[in-house]
Amino acid sequence: NVTTFDIPVNYYNSDRQLAAFVTTTGNNAGRYGDISVDSSGDTKTGTLKGDWTDNDIVVGYKYTWEIEIPTIHVSSSSSAVGTTVKDTRGSLVVHRLNFGFGSVGSINIEMERKGRKDYINTYQSLIADNYNISTAAVEQEYIHKIPAYDRNTNLTIRLKSDHPTPATLHSLTWEGDYSTRFYRNA
Repeated sequence: NVTTFDIPVNYYNSDRQLAAFVTTTGNNAGRYGDISVDSSGDTKTGTLKGDWTDNDIVVGYKYTWEIEIPTIHVSSSSSAVGTTVKDTRGSLVVHRLNFGFGSVGSINIEMERKGRKDYINTYQSLIADNYNISTAAVEQEYIHKIPAYDRNTNLTIRLKSDHPTPATLHSLTWEGDYSTRFYRNA
């Protein structure tokens, strides 16, 4: 009830956890599991619980993918200078955040807001019962919108994933109310 395989020379670092992910279509598509490693002999042997035969798997190290989004400001491009200028004095209330993901399976979005309860949620890119059962639960392009309704200076936004499926962020756009507070540049 286990599957064993040889691990290539110089592939394994004992300080980190190896994991496997099934990439092909079929009954096991999207399956993942931790690999236990036996390095007592001349070769290193990986062991997975269950039957993993007849599957193409990707083996890699587990890690946590994390991004903290910098403070959002209204910006404009200056064609004469070739730079981008951000207005840090204006008033900006962010209503919605639109995350544009590339290949993504599962991702956590954490939003800290001063004086309000933190917003923490895990999102799956594919909705249950909305994809073929014989394919991995990974969407190639995915836009997710979350409500913010707070000042840009009150928001701290983090994206995290430790799931073995991909997590690729392509873009972040926002919708909201902006005012210059009647400031003018001299």
